[in-house]
Amino acid sequence: MFQPEVKYHFIHKYCPPKKGWFVHVDIDGAEKGKTGGNRNTRKRRAESWEKYKEKFIDGKIDCNGCFKQWLKNKCSLHISNDSETMNFLRRRDVLAFHPKKNTVLIAEIESESSEREQTERKIYSAIGQLTRSIGELSKFKSKLMIVVHGERLEENLKRMHVGLKKLSITGVVLGKNKRWKKIA
Repeated sequence: MFQPEVKYHFIHKYCPPKKGWFVHVDIDGAEKGKTGGNRNTRKRRAESWEKYKEKFIDGKIDCNGCFKQWLKNKCSLHISNDSETMNFLRRRDVLAFHPKKNTVLIAEIESESSEREQTERKIYSAIGQLTRSIGELSKFKSKLMIVVHGERLEENLKRMHVGLKKLSITGVVLGKNKRWKKIA
């Protein structure tokens, strides 16, 4: 399962637009199948992206639209307008805002690919990105989440559950048969 699919299932479980959430999702070039991996992997990623792009659009989820316009016109989330903050928040995997609850949810999503990779490093990077997010959104209630898909990532996340709890970061796993499991 590639990242666009994991992101789609996460959004519909934890911050569905039907329940008042305004959602922006970042899909990078590798997730669209434009870069990274061998030719076969890129092709499969591109196919996954094309399939889920339509589902994002139909589900009223902003996927790589103009982030500033989304903030201003769609969700009215008022944050610092400096370019560093905007660029940082624009690159979060999922940024969702619920105006009635004055809550911002930020999720970093990692999934294993067929290529060899350092799964622990992916989770450390996600934790760093999430902890930086806290300062950018201090005037809102925030929910910070790490979402993983894949056995090696799940094992690494389980080893970090105590630290995640202390940082108020929720760790969840999208397992086989699209079942969700909370780790921290």
